[in-house]
Amino acid sequence: MSITLDESGLLHALDLRVGEPLLGEFILKHAMAHHEGGVLLSWSERGGRRTVGLQVRARDDARPAWRRSLRLDTIVHLPEGEEVERLLQSLGVLVDRLERLDTGHGSVEVPEPPPTAPPPRRLSLSKRRQTSALSPFDFGRVFVLDLESDCHQRCSFCSTRAKWSPVGRFTDETWVKIDAGLRGARSDGYDVLRLSGLDPLTHPYVIDAIRRAAELGYETLHIYSPSTRYAEPGFLSAVLEASADMKTFFHVPLYGANGAAHDAVTGSPGSFDRVVKGLELLVEHGQESRLVLLSVLTRRSLAHWPDLVRLMRRWAAPVQVFLPFPATRSHDDAFFEVATTHEEALSALASAPDGMEGLAEILPCVRYRYERATGTPTLTQGPFHPVTAWLGTLFEHADYRRLEDGAGPRFTIPTVACPHAEDCGLATYCPQGVYASYAARFGLSELRPVSAEELEALGFEL
Repeated sequence: MSITLDESGLLHALDLRVGEPLLGEFILKHAMAHHEGGVLLSWSERGGRRTVGLQVRARDDARPAWRRSLRLDTIVHLPEGEEVERLLQSLGVLVDRLERLDTGHGSVEVPEPPPTAPPPRRLSLSKRRQTSALSPFDFGRVFVLDLESDCHQRCSFCSTRAKWSPVGRFTDETWVKIDAGLRGARSDGYDVLRLSGLDPLTHPYVIDAIRRAAELGYETLHIYSPSTRYAEPGFLSAVLEASADMKTFFHVPLYGANGAAHDAVTGSPGSFDRVVKGLELLVEHGQESRLVLLSVLTRRSLAHWPDLVRLMRRWAAPVQVFLPFPATRSHDDAFFEVATTHEEALSALASAPDGMEGLAEILPCVRYRYERATGTPTLTQGPFHPVTAWLGTLFEHADYRRLEDGAGPRFTIPTVACPHAEDCGLATYCPQGVYASYAARFGLSELRPVSAEELEALGFEL
């Protein structure tokens, strides 16, 4: 029998349907391509936050697997808890079925991926064409410590829980792993630490990790978090004390200009008030020069974008604007619900007061057409990224190392190449493609070539 390693092929081989239960507690929610190869089946806990994953890929003896048959490897991704053995038994029944099909008379077919965008290039940008916030592509050699504690939010643009269960039980082994990761990366020359996760600030070892990083000689610390815990004076003081010997940047997200708008995105009532209080306390502690404000421009926030920009100006901090990107390769990733076209996003960004934060995320050809149509200088002015790549591909193209990175493939987000790049005068300044999920959602009609003569007539230069 031939087994096709794509979403529908694996479901067919296992005779599964989305919505079917596993042990009655977990529901099959996703069948998606996995960045390490093959397909991931993901079950989500009924009414909970945990996920169970079964990854099936073509056999690769150089990488570890849970079970290995003639042509296939299976890998499990399990939440913590006493039911692990029961989950393994239940998943084992599925794998038994798959291995019976994987006989010497069949084959495994792996579909060819579509053409991807070319490798990024670095631009030599004048100060006036740089983003107000230092680009993450310019952070240097970054060790990323993803602390796996829960954020207690359900942000509308985030699909991380489809593949990642937050950890709720921490042991001495937890600290041993964190400490070893910090030491190993530092000895390999990494001098910048980034704290990430669902919310690293809810992790019981976060202060210890910051303190140990300072002791080991990390020079810079970037904290990415929902940032609600900065509203706790005692906790904030502990963070500042532990990080006193490092240059620390607090990347604080704001998704709306008021509680109703922000909390609608986070799914957590009161989160806006806690973030704003935390910002005020950070300023009281003299950290205003270390603030970076973040936001994600979604379909829902377009109409209210000018109000949010006015609020962010209150802290006179640099701003980093993200367009949504898919966190998984599932066809129902949250990206498909919240993403907006570049043309719609540009219209909102251009309407904001005192500058157009976020232009660097917009396709240059879209910026050109908007300027030609409206006279607003969205191409001849406004920032570019220093590297011609989408922010969602940061961990693929920048010098970032994660705690869990091994010898296998790193996390990537598939892209689709622009069909007009060879004929476009803006190709040098462009990622020359879009996320594959973006192409699936909106198509490629926005990607249109701009001639060198048109750019010269417009007076475009970096």
